Amino acid sequence: MKGLNFLFCLFFVLLYESLLYPLISIAGARPDMALIFTAFFALSYGSLEGLFFGFLSGFLIDLLTPSLLGWGTLLRLGLGFWMGNFKDNLFLENFFSKGVIAALSVLVFEIFYQLIHTGLSFAGAGYILIRYSLPDAFYSSLVGFALFYLTQKKKRKEAAAEL
Repeated sequence: MKGLNFLFCLFFVLLYESLLYPLISIAGARPDMALIFTAFFALSYGSLEGLFFGFLSGFLIDLLTPSLLGWGTLLRLGLGFWMGNFKDNLFLENFFSKGVIAALSVLVFEIFYQLIHTGLSFAGAGYILIRYSLPDAFYSSLVGFALFYLTQKKKRKEAAAEL
């Protein structure tokens, strides 16, 4: 079942990035679904799954926007592995703690990506971070919290049904 979820989420990310994100944006802010699902796989299944989902989703997104080909892949891959280490080393059963880690990963991704995009111009990157990246990170964290809450609620129902 994990493999089917993996493929479905990967397909959704590709569909979202190519067609749906203008429909979901609020005042120019849009959630980073690739990082949200990378966080989901990393924090639910471990660092290897987070690494693979981060790599594949980053590679597919980089193919859609080839100006910085490889940087998005590298950042998502690294963040997937990093978040998976949190799952392996910390007790993360609460949806809130998983959502905070997902929100931090979106902020880290945005900081590094904007620094690379502006050629390490801290003034340009700072403007882009405040104007675009912080609203994107906030929106992504809300979607991430909702995803982790719904999956935790589903796990509770399944555990209650087994009893």
